[in-house]
Amino acid sequence: ADVSDGVVTAPNLRGTLAGRISFADRQVAMRATFEPVSPPPTTAAAAAASALAPPPSQPGPLVFEIGGAWDDVYV
Repeated sequence: ADVSDGVVTAPNLRGTLAGRISFADRQVAMRATFEPVSPPPTTAAAAAASALAPPPSQPGPLVFEIGGAWDDVYV
């Protein structure tokens, strides 16, 4: 089975999953990518302040390769 649109979300994090899972062979080969997300402003004043401020620098995405047999998965 192909995994082409897996999504993981949290208030400050977004992740995607893509790859293959073989039920017949009990194998997995996937890539998970996670990146930080800035939360939206909660008030009109905060929105106005964030519009004037330069965007904060964000670290690059974290990428994990996940694979192997179901009883011996590596990350």
